[in-house]
Amino acid sequence: MPGGERMEQLDFDDAMELSGMSLAEIAKDLEQRTQVGPALLARLEEDPRRGTTELAERYRQRQEERQQARERLQELKAYEKTLHEKGYVHIAGVDEVGRGALAGPVMAAAVILPQESAIMGVDDSKAVPAYRREELHDRILSEAVAWGLGAVSAAGIDRMGIAAATGVAMARALSALELRPEYVLIDGGIRIPGLVPPFENIPQGDTRHYAVAAASIVAKVERDQRMVELARDYPPYGFETHKGYGTTKHLKAVETYGYSAAHRRSFRFHDKDQLTLEI
Repeated sequence: MPGGERMEQLDFDDAMELSGMSLAEIAKDLEQRTQVGPALLARLEEDPRRGTTELAERYRQRQEERQQARERLQELKAYEKTLHEKGYVHIAGVDEVGRGALAGPVMAAAVILPQESAIMGVDDSKAVPAYRREELHDRILSEAVAWGLGAVSAAGIDRMGIAAATGVAMARALSALELRPEYVLIDGGIRIPGLVPPFENIPQGDTRHYAVAAASIVAKVERDQRMVELARDYPPYGFETHKGYGTTKHLKAVETYGYSAAHRRSFRFHDKDQLTLEI
């Protein structure tokens, strides 16, 4: 926004007649704004009515959260920016979900986002609330240059082992992409069979790189949806709530009803060193 327009916006904000507005109207107005002049915030804090100070504080807090989100986004995109500067255009992030579950598939996602993509809130799926993951999932898929999913069933995991199955799921996700990536960023140390492009295995990549974080969100939401479908086929186990992980409720259901076809029989269900929770 040019400087004159910016000054006009601030002058208009500062000139708002608060006395003629209810608290609900002020709150709605603040919610719709991306910027508020400092003088207006100061007048809100000085307004004698109860609640205006809280509105001002809430707005300041929201501004801080937005700034933190912008800084986090820049942090996540820093390495990919370096790769783009080296000439790589289509950079795929790959991540998996479900390695530690006792039931259901291990699922992987591969995502290629355009260089200019800047979806606020993208992060490691475990750090994002469930309702927000679904919103981000839809936004990621709408912006993606290409995306793909890959999965290996519980029976496949029992047959080949979880490490190999995870690599196969990732390979399938990459194969499902509509275009070939020029560089691949992979969460963790999983070996992906047949991988040709330049690639890097990155410990905790979903917390460090934008494309991998985006893939983690897509994989998580898609697998959760699959577990809800399995819950309809096997209602006693409560897959819709724990998504196949080793909760007390899940273990008790297995003790009561035995294994279902969705369970990984090769997993030691009562070995606490093996089980992980990821809801």
